[in-house]
Amino acid sequence: MIHEVDEVVKSLLGGGGLAGTGIDISFEAPSRDWAARRTGPSVNVYLYDIREDVNRRQRGQV
Repeated sequence: MIHEVDEVVKSLLGGGGLAGTGIDISFEAPSRDWAARRTGPSVNVYLYDIREDVNRRQRGQV
């Protein structure tokens, strides 16, 4: 499911304000190795944490 979120975010960024700019969109964890591979401007959209909102949990029929 996370890869689907990545694809939606990539399409929103690539089709929005970053369209036609040549800016790379990356979803990798930022590290020294990642930074060394950058050859131009880039936006990193690394998902750091996901947590369940237990207050929204419900029981019963939906």
